[in-house]
Amino acid sequence: MVDGAVNVLHLEPNSLAFTICQVPVVYKISSANHIEVFYHDGISEIIDALELSKELSDAIFQRTNRVVRISVAITENNLR
Repeated sequence: MVDGAVNVLHLEPNSLAFTICQVPVVYKISSANHIEVFYHDGISEIIDALELSKELSDAIFQRTNRVVRISVAITENNLR
């Protein structure tokens, strides 16, 4: 429950989800590594790396509600 509202997140097969500071983070196997960050204003951003900037990390840890969800696509090679 975030801001008094229950949020339901449906996961695809072979995916994993957890929350950090009430931000859902979903990992899924993909053909390429990247992160998609979903913002409160409805815009999303794709980052062609497997790390977040300090600014985004700060927004999450400070619970600014700017980031509402993160989707991490990772190749099978990175799982080993």
